[in-house]
Amino acid sequence: MGWEISHYVQLIIALCAGLVVFASAYALPARAVMWALLLLIPFQPINSAYGTINMVLTYMVGAAFLFRGRFRQLPLLGIVAFILLAYLMSFSQILPGTVRDHGLYIMAVLSNFIVFYLVYNYVRASGDCRDVWTLLAVLNVLVLIYCGLEMTVGIGREQLFGIEELTLKSSRAAEGRLSGPFGATAMTAEYLGIQSLLCAYALMRKMTALSRLFWWGLLAGNLGFMIATGNRGGVVSLAVGLLAFLVLFRKELGVLKFVAVAVSASLVFAVSAFVIVQYTQYNVLFERLEGTEFKGYVPDTRVGWYDLWDRIVEKPVIGHGPRMRLMNEETRYVPGYKPLPYPHNAYLFLIYTVGFVGLLAYIWFFSELARQYWRSRSNRAEDPLLRGMPRLGLAILVLFAVSEARMEMFRENLTDYQQYLFMLVGAFLAFSHLAMSRKEPVSSQAVHKNSIVSRGVLQKKRIPSGG
Repeated sequence: MGWEISHYVQLIIALCAGLVVFASAYALPARAVMWALLLLIPFQPINSAYGTINMVLTYMVGAAFLFRGRFRQLPLLGIVAFILLAYLMSFSQILPGTVRDHGLYIMAVLSNFIVFYLVYNYVRASGDCRDVWTLLAVLNVLVLIYCGLEMTVGIGREQLFGIEELTLKSSRAAEGRLSGPFGATAMTAEYLGIQSLLCAYALMRKMTALSRLFWWGLLAGNLGFMIATGNRGGVVSLAVGLLAFLVLFRKELGVLKFVAVAVSASLVFAVSAFVIVQYTQYNVLFERLEGTEFKGYVPDTRVGWYDLWDRIVEKPVIGHGPRMRLMNEETRYVPGYKPLPYPHNAYLFLIYTVGFVGLLAYIWFFSELARQYWRSRSNRAEDPLLRGMPRLGLAILVLFAVSEARMEMFRENLTDYQQYLFMLVGAFLAFSHLAMSRKEPVSSQAVHKNSIVSRGVLQKKRIPSGG
């Protein structure tokens, strides 16, 4: 397939922008570079079949940080190498004429792990969790603003410079469903669910009345726009994630706060649902929930699982190739290629593309994250915000694992959401390691020591005198 003028325009723009970004990332402070890179993740002004602008920016920033010596630690590197090996093994199974399709997809996957290491090293170098925590809150506000604009003024398909590949994301307003900045209702719902857990954690901390109002407003916005997506699985995933959250923080909350959090979250959800259903056109969630049917154990929207499984068993070990759908497949003829609908299940998606080897590699990666979060759950960090981060990370992983059973973030057109998720898990791994490296406050140590001494004195007094 030959290149058109638009393809050369994209290449020239990318190269020029890449040089500018590399020079800027090398010269500017790490904080300015990271904030610019991470805040741009959901809002890709260029999202072509060849990748997103953030993918290019990630490579440039990664190269600049490498030359500046800012990559000091690479945790889980062996597991990441195994994941990339699984993709290379799967690459050997691709059809002739599809090298570019699969090669570009592997480049996008590699950029996810670059983001993971960028964020991890940035947090460890700063030695503080509050900067990235603030960034996540600001990003949440920007996403809610985007969703609000989509609901009020609409965001349609707009082309930059008349180039089809440089097309802004489209909404699903005609279906009464909110797409959000990620361009997929399920991924937007998953994002809003994860951010809702962050809001719940923030509300557990001591803060000013204004800060508390901010986090309650953020939570209400997340739940309201989640309802507007009309995504059934998003609500179910959040319910499971919230249950995991309450279990993990049950000792810190106590019975009364445990009940208060559950009731408060339910009330906010109910009010948000009432507003969305009564006053917007994005009110199909409860109709979709009511109309849900099952064929055996499979929901009505996932009946394609059976057809996909028939293809999976043909190459179950290393899969059919890194990506599932090809670029411009409607106008191309690739001998032996048969388009398949997405399975709406990350586990089946991975088995089909990179086989059981790739699926196990990713399970190993996320399981190791969970193990390291779990090891850090009882840390004695002085900062109360940092102290609970490992348990919050575990609740997020539970929500993610459940959510991906009804959608796959690994689609080639969801690079932006993949980068958000890897940014998040990289940050929480750094939070966990920071928490384990910190000691409890001096005052707490003194109290603990005094209590031990007091118990020892009491025990000595109780020993009867001999004779």
